[in-house]
Amino acid sequence: GHLFFDLFSFSWKFKPSEAGAVRIEHRMEKINRVADKGEVVGEAKEGDPDFKLTLNGIACKIGNKYVITRVFRGRKAIDVKQDRKLLFEANEREIRLKGSRASLFIYRMWRKHGKLVVSFSGGKDSAVILDLAEKSECDYIVYFNDTGIEMPETVEQSNKADIVGSAGDSFWRYVPKFGPPARDYRWCCKVLKLVPTYKTLKGVTKMTLVGQRRFESLDRMRSKKVWMNDWLPGILTAAPINEWTALDAWLYVMSRKVEVNKLYFMGFERIGCYLCPSARISDFLKVKEIHPELWKRWEDFLFSTGWSENQVRYGLWRWIDVPKRFRIFGEGRKRIELSEASKIPRERLMNLAKTSSPEDPAVMIRASFCTGCGVCSAYCDAIEIRNGLAFITDRCNSCGLCNRLCPLLLHH
Repeated sequence: GHLFFDLFSFSWKFKPSEAGAVRIEHRMEKINRVADKGEVVGEAKEGDPDFKLTLNGIACKIGNKYVITRVFRGRKAIDVKQDRKLLFEANEREIRLKGSRASLFIYRMWRKHGKLVVSFSGGKDSAVILDLAEKSECDYIVYFNDTGIEMPETVEQSNKADIVGSAGDSFWRYVPKFGPPARDYRWCCKVLKLVPTYKTLKGVTKMTLVGQRRFESLDRMRSKKVWMNDWLPGILTAAPINEWTALDAWLYVMSRKVEVNKLYFMGFERIGCYLCPSARISDFLKVKEIHPELWKRWEDFLFSTGWSENQVRYGLWRWIDVPKRFRIFGEGRKRIELSEASKIPRERLMNLAKTSSPEDPAVMIRASFCTGCGVCSAYCDAIEIRNGLAFITDRCNSCGLCNRLCPLLLHH
């Protein structure tokens, strides 16, 4: 079946699959009728079970009604006991083959590009990459980037690293101006991950190894096994386990006894920044349970900047344009408008106009809201940070790169 977190009841629920419902039939309440999908088959009241079994499907409690959400096709459950040993035995050859191919790939990359950097995030996939690199017998160093908003258990993993990059307190310094990071406004990745990584690894290596897998998202599905990251100029990125599934990774971890982050065994499905907008409400509740002081600091910031109880409870800060299905809980926030950038000191505007023109909306927004985050200066020698702001020197050739990099312009 499917275990999911229900936003309406704020609790975990289990929805049985077709085969699962047949196997636990004796434990489910029944509605003795045949019905089509979408048909109302009964009344529901508080305290009634979330799902009931009909003669040909499953009825889900929606409001005060039971509605058919799944129709069966007459399948019978297969009575097979779950056995981890059998799971390992059935997949051992495949995992051994994939592991050998990945190690050989790493070895070939080392022979071609020299010393490699294993980018270690504290998650299971990067732990697999580290183990494969050790088995490949190549020359490598381990890099860990501390964003400043990692879980303590993840920071503990940094003892495996040879080099540690750090964003320091950048998040808390810049979030008052940038606003909360969002799925459609990922300024955090640039400021907290990519820039510190580029500054740390520039001149150290020609290639980094990451635990990226193509089955993680649509964007990664389109990604190649080796590519040049625009944010890491001069450094190639390679994904040795690009074609692996999550099950492949876990089978490798368990069968090879690879040490992984203890957060996985505390209920977390993914490891990352504890207030990442890509995380789910259930993840945030788990953070609040394990490290209440971390979540309190974040909630205090949201409340102090005008977010309502409902917006915080349902994580509406995770979007600028809130998805339709979440709008029943409330709205998101407005974007920066050019009208807010009307009172700009002329000297400031003309300095940034060297990159384009005074009428360019990008120049106007940067002139008004620059935080001095250092993203632009990290990639352009013609920019310096002076008095906490980006300053364009006479070396500027008006290429416009800084306007494309600025986190302020990600959603504007």
